[in-house]
Amino acid sequence: MKEMKFLKALLMAMATLAVDLGKGAWSASWKFVDGCWRVAWSWLPGGGGGGTVMPPKTLDLPDVDEAHEAKDAAANQQRAADYMLSSPERVVQAWARASKDERDSIPLTKLSTDQIDWLEVRLNDDQIAILAAEKSEFKIAAVWLGKKMRSLASRAYR
Repeated sequence: MKEMKFLKALLMAMATLAVDLGKGAWSASWKFVDGCWRVAWSWLPGGGGGGTVMPPKTLDLPDVDEAHEAKDAAANQQRAADYMLSSPERVVQAWARASKDERDSIPLTKLSTDQIDWLEVRLNDDQIAILAAEKSEFKIAAVWLGKKMRSLASRAYR
């Protein structure tokens, strides 16, 4: 009984393989015949359409002045970003003014590990809001030195 099931499964597998091979051979032969027909048709004078060439489409390129303006605008944006991150105080201001999701994209390479710890761990949301509103870089530097940390904290809770 088991041998009959095995033979039946073997015959089914062989039949399926033969059908798949037949389909693949038919597809391959059809592609070959179609390719030969296209080549032969293109050799006929005036029959295959191989002798006419379509003119190239005109490209819709931007104006040269617009390209220069876009390049200048990108360069100005890069200069502004470089200026905003040129000193540790400016990095702190940019970080404090950014949203919580945007803060990961601001490089803190200008800061020491203690300053990064102070900024990301020790400050609460109110103190960060005060830093964001602060206009003076010198006051931020003074806060780092510990001179005005109490006034910063007291302003945060008013």
